[in-house]
Amino acid sequence: MGTLPSLIPLRGCNVIVTGAVGGVGSVLMSALEELDCRVVGIDLPAAVASGADPDRLIGADLADADSAYAAVHAAVVRLGGLDCLVGAAASVATRHRADRFPAQAFSDDVAANLHNQFLDCPSCLPGVGSEVKRQA
Repeated sequence: MGTLPSLIPLRGCNVIVTGAVGGVGSVLMSALEELDCRVVGIDLPAAVASGADPDRLIGADLADADSAYAAVHAAVVRLGGLDCLVGAAASVATRHRADRFPAQAFSDDVAANLHNQFLDCPSCLPGVGSEVKRQA
């Protein structure tokens, strides 16, 4: 049986972090940069507009397939390749007891928290492990 790859990005990796402006995402961005990783964050356009460092961020709605693909591609080009995707994009706007959780609210939560991961992963595949001419 082969060795499993590390679940923690190695020093110098090229990393995309989704949900990069939020609490978890912004901490992950900083921690990865402390590991000398090159990091680009993706978050909703309104969140990116409120962010302090547009060179590190790309605005996109990751629940939309075309937007997700374009943002991931732009991040891969900016990084010059891709080693890792960290999915921190999430929405926790609803709180319900299990016995009174409306089906639509559940569907909305799944769309906000899982659907974007489903779209982001395949969008990353062309850039994983490849070297792409880095955007200056």
